[in-house]
This record gives sequence, structure tokens and C-alpha cells, in this order.
Amino acid sequence: MQHYWGALAICTRIGYTSTKRLPELIKRLGVPAFLRKHARKKTCYYASEAMLLSWELSRGRQYREELIAKQQRHDQAKAEQQQQRSRILAVRQAQEQQDCMQASHASDACKQEASKLLET
Repeated sequence: MQHYWGALAICTRIGYTSTKRLPELIKRLGVPAFLRKHARKKTCYYASEAMLLSWELSRGRQYREELIAKQQRHDQAKAEQQQQRSRILAVRQAQEQQDCMQASHASDACKQEASKLLET
């Protein structure tokens, strides 16, 4: 198993060029690296291949779950939008039907009045 000693080795392994970002990457992305005493009692960052591989796999799994959740939210929003359109269409059709019936009743009332006037 390969071991990575120092920020440069770890950053190079995970694909970053700036070693100054390692503490930020540890906090923000959860890069599995920590300070450890190395030869000659020098303290530096350490990570092993197993630690980094496990981290990469969990990041991939997390990314996949985020994509699935995003797609589900998109599909749900689209379904809600379609339901909203269907409700609006149903309301419009009901209003048109009501207007048509009112117009029909009004024309029937006009016809009745006209026939009464003609009778007299």
C-alpha cells in the first residue's frame, strides 16, 4: 500500500496543484489526511492509498445520490407544473361551460319575452 507524506504528495494524488489548499480541502471536502510525525520527528500531512481510495469512492457515491435527488426534484416539479396546467384548463372549461349555459338561459329568456310581446 502506498503512503503519501506531505501536502504536495497528497494534493498531487487527488489532482490539486496548490498545497496551500489542503487544509481547506480537508475541512470542505473531507479529504482524509492528518498531521503525523514522520522521519526525523518532522510533522507533516499523511494519507494512505486506502484512505484516499475510500474517500474517492464515497465522494462518487455521494455525487451519484445528489444527481438522482436533483433529477427527482426536477421530475416532481415538472409533474406539479403539469397538474397546475390541468387544473387551470379544467377551471377554464368549467367557466366556458357556465358562460355558455348562462348565454343559453339568457337567449331562452329573450325568446320568451319576445313571444309574450308578440302574443299581445
